Amino acid sequence: MNLTAGSNSRNGNPFSSFSGVADAIAASVPHVQDAVMDGEIVCLNKRGHPQFKDLLFRRGEPCFFAFDLLTCDGKDLRTERQAAANSCPARQPH
Repeated sequence: MNLTAGSNSRNGNPFSSFSGVADAIAASVPHVQDAVMDGEIVCLNKRGHPQFKDLLFRRGEPCFFAFDLLTCDGKDLRTERQAAANSCPARQPH
């Protein structure tokens, strides 16, 4: 079974205009059944820097930068990271 991907705003509104990006993400992780990723859809300039205006005005090819994997195949990864962070000793200023 393949992952069916969609893209949503931070408010949960679907972005149907980026279905090609969502399909490419799904194809890149064929072993994953269900996942929630946090990231940004941007266009890149010739130097590889993000250009949000190009995305807004549809002047370039959109691509996705994943910042975080929040859930994967039913496992909430946020709780594991929080537990690991809490176990790290706080650094004391000198």
